[in-house]
Amino acid sequence: MSTSASKRLEVMREIVKTERSYVEGLQFLDKYYISPLKLLSGPPTNIIDAELWKRCFSPIYVILKINKLLLEELEQLEHHNFDHTRTEHKYTMGEVFVTMLPGMKLYSEFMMNYDENAQVIKTLIKSDPKFANFMNGIERKTKKDGLLGFFAYLITPVQRLPRYLLLIRVCYFFFLQNTHILLV
Repeated sequence: MSTSASKRLEVMREIVKTERSYVEGLQFLDKYYISPLKLLSGPPTNIIDAELWKRCFSPIYVILKINKLLLEELEQLEHHNFDHTRTEHKYTMGEVFVTMLPGMKLYSEFMMNYDENAQVIKTLIKSDPKFANFMNGIERKTKKDGLLGFFAYLITPVQRLPRYLLLIRVCYFFFLQNTHILLV
């Protein structure tokens, strides 16, 4: 295998590895914060207003669904050693990402609203004792387990899009060095 081909394969494996880690982080965020808060939104507990929950957290559900599907496709490609002949898999890596493009609109909306939504959540933590107790209780428990805090996970969709672009560009660069078939 040529140097550029082995580097391309290394980058493709890195994309799958980081996607797996990213999806695990979103699942953590959902399991410990978002789903429980949804159950506690509105009466009788009113830990968070249902509309506020929807505005701040519902995009994470959709982003998680999109990325679970993306991860499944990428893992199938990895299983077939990123074979671009499509004999055993229906997509190339580039095509997998192209199928994800419609979901990028949600990413951009989440990114545009992130600062405002994060500030609303921080204000709620400072001003609402019930909300603060919930958030701080989960934070203490997860930090004992060596996990990151709420905001470290909440920002990951904002950070992920530029990482995709970087990894795809590097992969594309090595792909073009070794073949005439285009990645995208």
